[in-house]
Amino acid sequence: MLVYFIALALSILFCVLHNHATKKSLKILFAILSCLPFFLVTAFRGNSVGIDTWNNYSPIYNNIASYGENFDTFSWLQAKYEPGFSLIIISLASIFKDPTMLFIFGAGIITFFTFSAIYKQSKKPLLSILIYFLSGAILLGMNGMRGYMSLAIVLYTLQFVQQRKLLPFVIFIILASLIHKSSLPFILLYPLWNLVIKPKYALIATIATVPLLPIIYNLFAIFLQGSGSTYSNYFQGNSIVNPTISMLIINVFLLAFFAVNFKNHQKDKLYNLFLKLQVISVIVCILSFKIPLAFRMEQIIDFFQILSIPYNLYLIQKHPPKKSKANIYYILLAAVIAMFSAYFVNTFILNDDNQVRNYKTVFEEGEGHANS
Repeated sequence: MLVYFIALALSILFCVLHNHATKKSLKILFAILSCLPFFLVTAFRGNSVGIDTWNNYSPIYNNIASYGENFDTFSWLQAKYEPGFSLIIISLASIFKDPTMLFIFGAGIITFFTFSAIYKQSKKPLLSILIYFLSGAILLGMNGMRGYMSLAIVLYTLQFVQQRKLLPFVIFIILASLIHKSSLPFILLYPLWNLVIKPKYALIATIATVPLLPIIYNLFAIFLQGSGSTYSNYFQGNSIVNPTISMLIINVFLLAFFAVNFKNHQKDKLYNLFLKLQVISVIVCILSFKIPLAFRMEQIIDFFQILSIPYNLYLIQKHPPKKSKANIYYILLAAVIAMFSAYFVNTFILNDDNQVRNYKTVFEEGEGHANS
């Protein structure tokens, strides 16, 4: 795990330098250097790092690179992936035989769009980087690389929602969905922008999820399980990684924390959008107790916490609640970091269900990486 913490330390260092730089050229340089450690770690990971790396992406890429001329590769890949990701594999495999090129490309997409969103949109870039790391998103991105490529693009498009630029928003959402269709529902972010949600209604919707859980489960089953959808396995067996309780605790805490800002910032549309996403996170967390792998959907929504948590802390710092006697900003900041740190330790250090703890580079594994 040491290499991950070194990457985090370097990223934070360059982020601090970015925040203190006065020249635009230096700010750009330090922003690039800030994302570089994460890019290098994820791009040049060995074949053994991440279940999907050795069990999914590498063997499929090797088959295309070795035998692609002998069969209809696009049709074969279409049964497994969305057309955009299929074209990425086919294009790369036609030039490069080593699957490392796929991981370099995927890491480039994830890192570029995530850090672009952080430095363009986050009120506290350093905290955003810390949450990106402690939430495990960087490690999960080495497992579900395709999903996180798509998510990073969606995170980037949030600026177009704020600017009310429909065309670029739709274009980027379509591009993201061509890599992983889980990003398609985020097209709703655009109309949700103008919907104001009050905490009492959010509380009612969240509580109502518990007694309605069997009905919701059956509705999901009708639409997904019997349709041959790739998400039908969400209803079968047990999850590989199931940190449901810890994720529920964190998300309930965040929902209460976000609700504190409602009185002073209920007309703030960005705040309201983040509040709605947090409500959805809690609801999906509750669903995870019935639908075995629903927590994966919750992790998708939680990716927005890279921006939503810093924004809500910024609002607390700007307009603290009048009745608060202590410095609530630092209390909430410490609580957020402590909870995410505990989650990271439990999920990724004490447990290694994602098989990313024992990091090796492609150079350490040598030729076996290309031929595995």
